[in-house]
Amino acid sequence: MPVRRCSLLLVVALVAFSTPTGVSAQTVNGSIIGVVKDTSGAVVPDVAVTLRNIAKDEMVGTTVTDADGNYAFRNLAPATYEVQATKDGFSPITVPDAEVTLGQQLRVDLSLKAGGVTESVEVIGGSSVLGTTATQEHGIAPETLNQLPLLFNTGPRAAATFALLMPGVSTGAGNNAFDARVNGGMQSGDEASVDGVSMQQGFMSQGGMVSILQDFPMSPDMVSQIKVLTSGYAPEYGSSTGGQIMAVTKSGGSRFHGAAFESNQNSSRNAVQWGKEKTQLKKDNNGANIGGPIPLPGFSNEKWKSFFYFDYERYRQKGGASQNTLSIPSLLERQGDFRDWRDASGNLIPIYDPRTLRPDGNGGYTKDQFMGCDGKTPNVICQDRISQLVQPWLAALPQPTSAGALNNFLAPPIPDSILADSDYYMWRLDVQGGSNHVFGSFWHQTAPPKFYSQLPQPIANESYSDPQNSWVNRLNYDKILSSILVNTCPPGT
Repeated sequence: MPVRRCSLLLVVALVAFSTPTGVSAQTVNGSIIGVVKDTSGAVVPDVAVTLRNIAKDEMVGTTVTDADGNYAFRNLAPATYEVQATKDGFSPITVPDAEVTLGQQLRVDLSLKAGGVTESVEVIGGSSVLGTTATQEHGIAPETLNQLPLLFNTGPRAAATFALLMPGVSTGAGNNAFDARVNGGMQSGDEASVDGVSMQQGFMSQGGMVSILQDFPMSPDMVSQIKVLTSGYAPEYGSSTGGQIMAVTKSGGSRFHGAAFESNQNSSRNAVQWGKEKTQLKKDNNGANIGGPIPLPGFSNEKWKSFFYFDYERYRQKGGASQNTLSIPSLLERQGDFRDWRDASGNLIPIYDPRTLRPDGNGGYTKDQFMGCDGKTPNVICQDRISQLVQPWLAALPQPTSAGALNNFLAPPIPDSILADSDYYMWRLDVQGGSNHVFGSFWHQTAPPKFYSQLPQPIANESYSDPQNSWVNRLNYDKILSSILVNTCPPGT
C-alpha cells in the first residue's frame, strides 16, 4: 500500500511539472505561424517553408503548408529568423527579419507571386506580431543588447538596465534602474524571471530589479534577450504589483564564436575643480565568452545536436566616490597627553583617574584629575599607567591626517558595493533532437570576504562583508506534441 501511494504521488508531481499546455502558456521559447496565399488572396497548400536562424547561421527546419495554407514553427529560441517559402510555379519569397521574442507568437503571412524560380521576392519589415492576448509587452532584441553601450556603476554591467528603454517604465526622479516602476506600480513591485523560472528569493520574497539587477546581475554577454510585460499579462505572472521582467540566457550555435571585452574607469583621467583633490576611484569590468557545438563523440550526430556556451566576467573596484571624516586618538593622546581635549570654547575638558574614586561624604563620589608624573600637568597620564595590552591596538591605528582631537582623520575612499572583487561564471548546455529540446543554464558568483577600513574593525564605520557564493540554476525541457500543443517543464533553483 505505501508503494502505491508513493507511486501515485510521483505521478501527480510529474503531471504538475510537465502538463502539456497550449503554446500561449508560459515558456521562454516562441513560435512563428502564418498563412501562405497568392496575389488573388487564395490560400496555397503544399508550400515548402524553411526557417533559418540568422545569428547562428543555421537551418532550423522545414515544413509544408496544409490544405488551408497554414504553417507553424514551434518551440523557437528567441532570435531573429529568416522565413522562406517556395513552390513550383511561384517566385520564392523571403522574410529576412522575423524577430521572435521571449514567449512570443509571431505571425508572418506570405503572399506568393506567380513566376519562375529564377525570380525571388524579399519582404523587408513584413513580419507582424499576432495580438492573441491583451498583454502589453516590449522586448530588447539580441542585436540591441550587443550594440548599445552599458555603463557599470557599483557592480558589473547588468542587462536588466535596458528595461528603462521600455514604454511604461520610469525611475521616479532619478535614473537608477534599481528604482524602476512599471506602469505606475510600486518600486520593487515587479517580478523577474530567468529561463522561465521566477527570481524571487529570501524570506522577504524579493524579486524583480532587486534580484536581476543587484543580487544576481546578468550582463549582455550572459543573456540573449530582455522583455518586459507591462500590463494585461496571464495569471501565471501573478506575483507582482507592477510588471514582469523576463530574460533568457545565451546559447551556443553550430559554429564556434567567442568574444572578449574590457571596461575601465579611472579617476586619474577625470577633470577636477580648482583647489580640489581627486578622489581615488578605479573600476574594472572585463571578461570573455565562447560558444559552439560540443565536439565530442555521442553529443552530436544526425539525430541529436548539442551546443555549449560559457561566459566568465570579473569586477574589481578600488576606492569610492566619497570619503568619511573620523575621529581617532591623536599622536599626543597615544602617549597619554590629553591636553588637546577641549570644548568649543577652548576650555580643557578634564579626564579623571579611576583609581582615585572615593566617597565625597555627601552621599556621592569624587575623583582626581590626571595631573601627569610631576603632579602639575593636567590631563596627562604617566607612561607607567598605560596598559601594555593597548599598545598593539594603538600601533594598528593610521596616522591622523589633521591636528586636533576630533575629526582628525580623512579615511581613504572605499568601494561602496559588496560586489567589488567579484567573479561571475555562466554556462549553458543545449541538446536538440527532433521535437525535443533540453537545456540547462548555470550562473555562479563568488567574492572573498572584505573589510576595507584602515581602522581596527571594532571602531570602524565600515562593516565586514561575508564571502559571496551565489547560484542561479535552470533546467528546461520542451517537447512539441502537435502543431498546437507544446509540453514544457522549467524547474530551477
